Amino acid sequence: MGFWGSVLLLLAGAVASLAQLERYDPSKISTCSQGLISCSVVDDWSIVQEEDSGPVEISDVDVKPVLCCKQNQRCEACLLITIHLRILNQTEGSGEDSGDSEDENEGVITVRYYSGPNLPQYRRIFFTVTPAARRKQVEAQLKVVECRDVFPGSRVNVTVSSFNRSVSFPSLSEVCPYADLEECKTPRVIPVIDRSGGVAELRVVDEDVSHTKRLRICVRRGLVGKCWKSPPIIPLHSVTSCMCFQAWTNGSRTWSCPFTKNKEFRENAVRNASLTVSHNKTNDGRPVLSWILSAPCSLEAEVWPCRMGAGPGSDCKEVPGFRVNHTKDLIWSENSSTLWISGEFVNISSHRHFLHCVKFKVDGVISDPVCQYNTRRWRWSAPVLVALLVFGLVGVGVCLLRRRIRGCVSDWEKTHHSGVEAGVEEVLLLHAGGADPGGVCVLVDQLSDLGLGVCSDLSSQKEVGSCGPGPWLHSKLAQLQKPGGKVLLMLSDPALDTAQACWDSWTRERTGPADYRTPPCSSDVFGYALNCIFTARLKGGAAERFALVQFDSQRLLDGDRLVPELFRGLDLYSLPSDSRRLLAELCPERTTRFSMRLKRLLWLRQASARLDKGLRNCGKGLRPHADSVLTQEESLEEEMLPLKH
Repeated sequence: MGFWGSVLLLLAGAVASLAQLERYDPSKISTCSQGLISCSVVDDWSIVQEEDSGPVEISDVDVKPVLCCKQNQRCEACLLITIHLRILNQTEGSGEDSGDSEDENEGVITVRYYSGPNLPQYRRIFFTVTPAARRKQVEAQLKVVECRDVFPGSRVNVTVSSFNRSVSFPSLSEVCPYADLEECKTPRVIPVIDRSGGVAELRVVDEDVSHTKRLRICVRRGLVGKCWKSPPIIPLHSVTSCMCFQAWTNGSRTWSCPFTKNKEFRENAVRNASLTVSHNKTNDGRPVLSWILSAPCSLEAEVWPCRMGAGPGSDCKEVPGFRVNHTKDLIWSENSSTLWISGEFVNISSHRHFLHCVKFKVDGVISDPVCQYNTRRWRWSAPVLVALLVFGLVGVGVCLLRRRIRGCVSDWEKTHHSGVEAGVEEVLLLHAGGADPGGVCVLVDQLSDLGLGVCSDLSSQKEVGSCGPGPWLHSKLAQLQKPGGKVLLMLSDPALDTAQACWDSWTRERTGPADYRTPPCSSDVFGYALNCIFTARLKGGAAERFALVQFDSQRLLDGDRLVPELFRGLDLYSLPSDSRRLLAELCPERTTRFSMRLKRLLWLRQASARLDKGLRNCGKGLRPHADSVLTQEESLEEEMLPLKH
């Protein structure tokens, strides 16, 4: 029998031994032969191990791999440790005739084992020798099945007394074809194409959910090379025909190459091929045209240099004698993202007005010429530069114009407010007693932020209480010296009711009998303002200094149908929609100069936008101010209460 015959016999013996791995029930962890009874196995975690004892002598130790199989379940890797014992007779055991003593017939043996980097573990085997066995001096065996820290491919060292044994469990590739181990179950991974989402998703076809949680996947370009970690979802444009996936949990691995015959993904590999070119020199000064071809798969490729402008039109004519062919079986360099091959054309350089570039053909598809400097970009460089220059000039002009506009607005504000003496108000804001004063506070703040001098009866309650509402109002009217000075009456339901009641009272007083008297309406500043409006109406005036203000969110007047007779003819401003018209009334033109009129127009546009934004932002928070501020009538009534002696 020759050498190869011996090899075949050894392989056949290995296969037969794998196929004949003994199967044990893991519930029967220990077995005693004839002559031994009461066998039990316990773990020993003590630091100092006790010595073995008993009327036995260990003659040999055998260790071999077996399979522990439960009913209707997969098997697991285990070791069968067989301890051969020679039972000592009564004379050898104690030297006295006490063979029937139960304590002298008891024995214990320690088994020490460890696998790889794990810490050693100890098992204590307790047993009792029968008196008959001691008299006959029979041979006995102890069998222990151990599964902890044993797995396919592991090497386990076992020590019993002075006997050291080492055994290797067969690997998964050797065991799985013949045994149904838990580790042999490999997950099946299939790709699911989602055209709408533009992705390919790797899904596990496995009834065991725990496998899915521990699943790991890597991708390899073909069946050679390194396997790189792969995400479960891959964009379709990145999927290629050479992608092979390896999936595993804790056991053996499974391979699949699901896209090998897919034409679309084959085209992806060709489409994603690219070339880079650079001009270099060798150590002795010769010109070199270097290139690097990268692709997601190893492909059949041809690479050759060409000379731009040497052919008809703008074609790139091949430089003969330099074409290189690369088959797909060529070893490509690899990283986590791509494969590549490189090369160089020596003694080729650009001369005159020609530029050397490189073209390549992959799977019959010829690429456009690739140059170190993209010639197509130069065609568009001039228009792009001109466009960038124009856009830059436009941007600078816009910035200067905005800066100039800000300067004009600032100049107009300084000119407009310089004519007003310090402490002189331009706007007087009044509201009726019982109305929500929150709107007054908001409007005062917003107009003050625009640089206008604003005063309100709400913020001057102390002055009103000290000198009275009538004198205080007339003093403020006297201060409205500036053209455009206005008294703004904040409309509300109490304001409309008060105006209508005062009008009816005054008209009855004029037309009624001489002894008819009605209570006066001048109980607060708002009532005195109504009195001023009524007086102006009697004199035939239009009360130009007075105007009405309301908020868009609280429209109380609709045309002239609901306007009280006393308010007829007064200007009405609904804010913020009439912000610009109100500011134009408060800041009239002072000069006919075109520059100042333009500055005023720009200021009105900017100020109205600020007022509009401020009122809209504060419109939702008006009500909280109402509960913390006393109305004028309440404060006056509080001050007029008689003192108690």
